[in-house]
Amino acid sequence: MAPIALPTAFLPFFGSAGMLLLGLAAAVPIVIHLWSRRKYNEVAWAAMEYLLAALRKHSRRIQFEQLLLLAVRVAILLLLAFALADASCSLSPRLARSLAMAGGTTHHVIVIDGSYSMQSRDEEQERFARAKQLATSLVTNSPQGDGFTLVLLADPPRTIISAPAYDPADAVDEMNELVCLDGGGDLAATLAEVEKMLATSRKEHPRLTRDRVYFLSDLGRTTWAAATTDALGGRLATLGQEATLLLLDLGQPDADNAAVTSLTQLEPYVVAGREVTYQAQVKNFGRQDRVRQAVQFLVDDRRVAEDLIDVAAGDETPVAFPYRFENAGDHVVEFRISDDRLAVDNHRRQSVPVAESLKVLGIAGKPGAARYVAWSLQPREGTAPVIRAEVASESALLERELSRYDCVFLCNVGRFGRDEAGVLYRYVKGGGGLVIFLGDQVIPESYNQQLGGEGTADRLLPARIGELADPGSYRFDPRDYRHPIVSPFRGFERTGLLSTPVWRYFKLEPLPESRVETALWFDSGDPAIVEAAVERGRCVLVATAASDASVDPSAEAPLPWTAMSAWHSFPPLVHEMLSLSIAGRFAGRTVLVGEPLTAVLRASAADVPLEIVDPSGERRRVRMAIDGDDSHWVFNDTFQSGIYRAAYGPPVQKEQRFAVNVDTAESDLSRVDPDLLPNELLVETQIAADTSPTSMLGTRDEGRLFRMVLIALMILLFCETFLAWFFGSSSA
Repeated sequence: MAPIALPTAFLPFFGSAGMLLLGLAAAVPIVIHLWSRRKYNEVAWAAMEYLLAALRKHSRRIQFEQLLLLAVRVAILLLLAFALADASCSLSPRLARSLAMAGGTTHHVIVIDGSYSMQSRDEEQERFARAKQLATSLVTNSPQGDGFTLVLLADPPRTIISAPAYDPADAVDEMNELVCLDGGGDLAATLAEVEKMLATSRKEHPRLTRDRVYFLSDLGRTTWAAATTDALGGRLATLGQEATLLLLDLGQPDADNAAVTSLTQLEPYVVAGREVTYQAQVKNFGRQDRVRQAVQFLVDDRRVAEDLIDVAAGDETPVAFPYRFENAGDHVVEFRISDDRLAVDNHRRQSVPVAESLKVLGIAGKPGAARYVAWSLQPREGTAPVIRAEVASESALLERELSRYDCVFLCNVGRFGRDEAGVLYRYVKGGGGLVIFLGDQVIPESYNQQLGGEGTADRLLPARIGELADPGSYRFDPRDYRHPIVSPFRGFERTGLLSTPVWRYFKLEPLPESRVETALWFDSGDPAIVEAAVERGRCVLVATAASDASVDPSAEAPLPWTAMSAWHSFPPLVHEMLSLSIAGRFAGRTVLVGEPLTAVLRASAADVPLEIVDPSGERRRVRMAIDGDDSHWVFNDTFQSGIYRAAYGPPVQKEQRFAVNVDTAESDLSRVDPDLLPNELLVETQIAADTSPTSMLGTRDEGRLFRMVLIALMILLFCETFLAWFFGSSSA
């Protein structure tokens, strides 16, 4: 005998819908009641006449008592069948809407968390793979005619299936192609995408009368903490009034993890043959101490050193290794720790462009203006100096290719033309360093107009150059040595920085911008050194001269502006200004996931072929963009950590390496407490591999609903017993 089929409209609301057939037993009391009312042969009997008269007097009351008992007994049997059917629907207003639309089909919006914490392994399976498995089961077990859309929760979110797909095979194919990214997740932007998707579906697919949104996530705090706030929690609650929201929790409450959170090069630049030190921080995000944690140091994928460190729970420990690069060119250094359940953050890389030597060009506005700068940077001629310093006249600004130099020092240059200012701006914007010493030939109006951005958009100067300060004797004031240029002098007050004599200087007026910083002051309160970033490069402005060639003609005897160049503090001060100014020259070679890669070519090279090779080996062509006399390119698809290579074709014919690292905020695998989430978001934690969408609905209220049915059943049983006794005793 074939089983009796129930209407499919009931299936989403009962775990054992066949038990509803027991509700037919509710007809038994009705049949008995009707049977007891059948006609009998009446025989006249004198004694019964008095009894019938009494019954007629109380007939309405007796009839009401019988109907009330009948209703209670029918309700008992119906509730018993309902309880055995294992009701699993929610008691929220969504149930009423679902019942009202039981004849329609459902729009399933599947949101899979693509943040890299989902790469964590639990019981030999990645959480992301588990999410894809559950999503596939959800699709394949859904009734025919349902539609499916798919969103990857990422930063930014990615819409994989924008319009409802009615063929489950198509949706499954898209899920199989999904790859977990190495970035974080933007829950707010993902919700906005889901809201837009639902609104479009209601308008363009009216046949889909129900909306259900499934979030498959590990409830990582970095992504889901925003859901506990009033703003985003309110949006979830509003969305929950329009659609059924279910979160499938794939996380583990006691997940431990360690990560390499930073990698720092302690020296400002790297030159072949010169030792440089790299330092990393290893953080333990777990609750257990890590004893003798192995840390490896690799250069160009070759292990060159290893150490064992102890990292306390919740703490981080530094580890450093020195290294000397023998050859110039692009290299990659890497710190790596032993694998744990989350492998993507166990290593951190840095791209290191190594030069044969640093090249510095000193521009002298008058003879001798730049000689002390050159001597400070290159004190003696050598076969392989770390810094090669050249001195030239002002004409070199237009005659030489500045991109060959890492830094340019302008010393007492009187004025600038528009062409010279344009060349300097393009040079600094592309990552070059510029240090400007003023002097007795400087015309402030020319500086302010051509380099200061007055009337132009190309601003180089971090401060406006004002009038000359009154003649006097001035000293430097480092103000707690907070700035990087003067911080190395902290604790070495006898090196001469504080006693450096200055007699003349220009008053500087720093621009009111966040990028502008004052590094050093005079004891008069006026700024002595002001610096600011200019796109990838940096400009440092010094209020006084770099040599004794600048003199004060108003004095009775020729008096130099300063004796700074003769002081012991001058060479280290010049080196610190050089280090700061060139810090951005190789910026952008090491970035975080999601940040763009970019580079500048010092010529118009729109036709130069360029391919970006990502860590998986995939090659993608990138077009050059013309930027004045130079060219640049931008590559935005950096959602996978690792080493990217930029391969230039002829005539450039070179290769650059870029390192992309994860943002370790996602390495903290701690979770958001589900009880803090809005009530409209139903959270399911125990999920079987073959879970169907119907069995997942309302599981939060399942136990509560079953208990309520049993309580009602017990109350009705008590009422039936009491009413039967009460009605029987009152009629006696």
